[in-house]
Amino acid sequence: MAFIKKYLIEVLGVLLVGLFCLLRFVNLETTMFFINDMGRDLLVLLDWQTTGKPPLLGPQTSALPINQSAIYFYMLMPAFLLTGGSPMTLFFTNAFVYCGAFLFGLWSLRKHPKLQIGLLTFFFLVIMSPQYLVQSRFIVWNPSFVTPFLGMALVAFYLLTEKFSRNRLIFFAFSLATAISISYSVAPAFIAINAYLIFFWKKNRIKTLFLEMFALFVVNLPTVLFEIKHKFVLTSTLLDRGTMPQKANDISFITKFNSLFGYGLELKSWPLVVAVILLAVIIFWYAKSKKNAELRFFAILLASTITVTFLVPLTIHTHYIFGFTTLLFLCIATLPKAPKILFLSVITAYYLFDMTKSGLFNHASRTYQQMSSCFATVCKEFKEPMFVSVQANFHPYHNGPEHRYMLKKSGCDVRYIEEPGASAHLMTVVLDDSSYQHGVTAYNELTMFGKSKEVKRFDCQYNFGAVILRKD
Repeated sequence: MAFIKKYLIEVLGVLLVGLFCLLRFVNLETTMFFINDMGRDLLVLLDWQTTGKPPLLGPQTSALPINQSAIYFYMLMPAFLLTGGSPMTLFFTNAFVYCGAFLFGLWSLRKHPKLQIGLLTFFFLVIMSPQYLVQSRFIVWNPSFVTPFLGMALVAFYLLTEKFSRNRLIFFAFSLATAISISYSVAPAFIAINAYLIFFWKKNRIKTLFLEMFALFVVNLPTVLFEIKHKFVLTSTLLDRGTMPQKANDISFITKFNSLFGYGLELKSWPLVVAVILLAVIIFWYAKSKKNAELRFFAILLASTITVTFLVPLTIHTHYIFGFTTLLFLCIATLPKAPKILFLSVITAYYLFDMTKSGLFNHASRTYQQMSSCFATVCKEFKEPMFVSVQANFHPYHNGPEHRYMLKKSGCDVRYIEEPGASAHLMTVVLDDSSYQHGVTAYNELTMFGKSKEVKRFDCQYNFGAVILRKD
């Protein structure tokens, strides 16, 4: 007992890491639904491994015609090599980044016990949040990695306001640069941080801004090299096209409120409104206290982030909330003991109830192993170069990067129909909980392929199969 009491924070930290891994990995092989973006990432890594050429661009953004930093793929590559190209690459890397940042934070804050307790609370909220759980189990992609880096940057930023040091400054600049380079959805929080820096800092302001710019340059150096090599094509496209068109209803105040706080707290309707009002009152009330400088600091940044988010005319999707939730959870984590325990008790009970009915731990309709078995049969019979597309019942995308990846892994000679000069006389249409009728089913990839005839069907299971087409 004396040991536990002496090292209570460390013991709690280990227990939280265990809880994180339990909720993220339990029955993952049978519940993982391997889809679009996960396949896109692994396909890039497989092409890198095959060609020996590292990617210069990261994933393309959904709101702007520009790509994130390739640093995301560089983070994934070690686990990709260690696992032999398994989809577990994404899950292992995600867990390593979250748990590694958390344990590093506990060690770094060993002289700040109050902040250590806050970090324990923060990590517990991340562990239990249904939205974070979905992003860690169902669709691991680049926005999922934002919170650890942004969280480290914010804590370092707060410590800089207490006592300036070169090491803290470097850590802050590179953590923040990594966060926004992984996902531009962090932009509202990034703007709020720099607004605070400009308007509230009196010393080292210019030095900090210059170091931030340098860190952004370093983290995005592959993109800079790509732009120079290709005559600034991304910049030109961004200036010519601008943002994707937004529907008026999707960027209204009410819709944004429901999306931002609804995704962040995983509540709906009147419980959401009540919870937001109560939380705002509690944070504002305790932030006024001179004894709670850290809460006041994070509350100012949270309010600024929310304001920027509502002013920017972009639709809020589930993967746009990580800058907001990071600050929200930091505010909750730095509340005094009584309101913090009350909030955690209520929200944990609700989240546990939500987990039981979410279906997140249910068996997937088709597992990775079942898909692999199906594609191994296809590739054993067809050795010619082939294009690949997908007809799926649950999303409108037909390029099917997850299936391209798995067919490549299974030994097929996969070509990409959208690439200029690509040639193949076969097209594999993957049927993912859908159907295909030759001459009736139509979409862009089939039109690009041209006139063809159906040569074989593989009915691997009731909701998964493949149709092989050959050009006439």
